[in-house]
Amino acid sequence: MANFPRLDALAVAANSRGLFEGMLVYCDWENARDLEFANGLHNLWVELLERTNKRQLFITELEGLCPSAKR
Repeated sequence: MANFPRLDALAVAANSRGLFEGMLVYCDWENARDLEFANGLHNLWVELLERTNKRQLFITELEGLCPSAKR
């Protein structure tokens, strides 16, 4: 089962005396990974929105220039 690390982890947990505790640890580990991923994704979205808003503001300011300054 070397190709399936999660399956290996579940097999070890199932063969242990503390199946319930092992599953809790495994689920907590998976939840922590999911939350870390979601947090990173959220931070990327925030950065993307900030950059987009700054560029839109810059474009709006350029559009407000008088025609002689645009040449």
